[in-house]
Amino acid sequence: MLAIATILLLDIFIEKTMKKDKPNHAHSLIIDELGGTAKVAKIFSIRNPSVSKWRKTGIPSARMMYLKKAYPKVFRLKK
Repeated sequence: MLAIATILLLDIFIEKTMKKDKPNHAHSLIIDELGGTAKVAKIFSIRNPSVSKWRKTGIPSARMMYLKKAYPKVFRLKK
């Protein structure tokens, strides 16, 4: 009986975890090009978890406008 309960709890945990695992947003690559989560957080004087969230949701538009002006080399098309 305990084994069945353990399996059911494990299944519930896996299901909830899988729903939270969203693929990274394309902006995640920009964060990497800028030096990573900690570096981008330092640029904006914010905490790392905020930038980590952007990897899933995208960089807010006002922040993106700043990055494009401040770091144009990151946004140039590579040939």
